[in-house]
Amino acid sequence: MAKKKKNIPDCPSCLGAVARAEWKILVTDLDALGILDRVDRGALVVYCEAWEEFVLLSKVVKEEGAVCVATNGSPYQNPALGAKNKAAERMLKVAAQFGMTPAARVKIDACDSDVTNSFAEFAGLKAVK
Repeated sequence: MAKKKKNIPDCPSCLGAVARAEWKILVTDLDALGILDRVDRGALVVYCEAWEEFVLLSKVVKEEGAVCVATNGSPYQNPALGAKNKAAERMLKVAAQFGMTPAARVKIDACDSDVTNSFAEFAGLKAVK
């Protein structure tokens, strides 16, 4: 039996099926990038739970529509849409911590010492480490 890598956190049993499927994708990809550690478990749980909520609420909004109509005929935003948007906000906050958005990857690349030092050398500046 192959030993499990030390840096891959265990998937908690409390996650739903959609969240567990996303967990498997994330830990595989993040481990391959070498940026995953066991201490990241909590952040991954938050991301995967938010992902599951986002997926499930997206289905609700698709079925019910983004706008509901009150008994008096006044339109109002479907509460599922607001909850879906909150789940997306949580996902994006955690995703940025792992470099899972284009903007976050640019920030990570900008911190690469080789890039910084190359520019400093080009500009005739002293590189800061």
